Amino acid sequence: MKSSIEPEEVALQIDLQNVRSDLLRAFFDCQVRGLTQSCKWLGDLLSALDESRTKSVDSSYNGSSLPPSPVANIPSKQLSGFLFARSLLDGREYDHCAQTLKYFVSPLLRSWKGDDSVNTNCHPLIYFMYIYSSYMACEKRRANDEVELRHVFEKDGSTKPSQVARAHCVKELSALRSEVESRMSTAKHDLEKADGVGETDPFVLYVFGLIYHKLSMESTAISMFVRAINAYPCLWPAWYELSQLVKDKEHLNSLRLPSTSHAWMRHFFEVKVFLKLNEMVLMQVGTCRRTLVWHLTGYATWKWLGDNFTK
Repeated sequence: MKSSIEPEEVALQIDLQNVRSDLLRAFFDCQVRGLTQSCKWLGDLLSALDESRTKSVDSSYNGSSLPPSPVANIPSKQLSGFLFARSLLDGREYDHCAQTLKYFVSPLLRSWKGDDSVNTNCHPLIYFMYIYSSYMACEKRRANDEVELRHVFEKDGSTKPSQVARAHCVKELSALRSEVESRMSTAKHDLEKADGVGETDPFVLYVFGLIYHKLSMESTAISMFVRAINAYPCLWPAWYELSQLVKDKEHLNSLRLPSTSHAWMRHFFEVKVFLKLNEMVLMQVGTCRRTLVWHLTGYATWKWLGDNFTK
């Protein structure tokens, strides 16, 4: 008889050929945006899938099914600037990258230079690169400031370099947040959204979530990540960041996440969440165990001292 506590096997209804197509699209979309860690994870899945795929999948796949490049839709006037900025992102010159793309993002700068495209919206890929490089520039400065400030505050025990560096970073991120909310307000007006957020590009929403997360605005960050995931179910970086914000199982169940066959990545997300929650429980059990041992040991020691020194 099968034990009631033995886990049951659940068959996942997943089409591996569709998974492969989704992985390829997500890989190229993340690669062109410089999301290297996500590319590494997606590439690992692709490699594992190639090693275990059946002959039917192997024979039906050919190079013609590769997804089109996202760069193909960038206007020709902006392509050279984007490619230069992309190379700067690879070199971790985030400030230079953001400054290069500022011209394409700001209608005021385009108007000042007499650009006839001033009334057209910035391409989502270019805006993502601009806002992401601005965010990464802030994070890079925070890390550098923390190292440099150690020499300044090494004799002052009341102030930690990390606190000062974070305060500077929060100030910069707050300015970036104002820019983000201005764009969302404009998009809301243009698209007449009823939910308060007009931005629809999933990668842009993902970066918005990063900014709000760093500013400790967790509920807004979660909202951004959920919107990004619903718009692009294979956006692993958004799934990953969301997994770090889930507090418990009830919180997980309250999230309005996609559950269609195209949202197969949700299984990886839920595994990551449950592993994190399990680690939290184990840490709490370990703390309780150490506390209990300390109290019991302390009680036994004091009892022994009392018994021996009172005789």
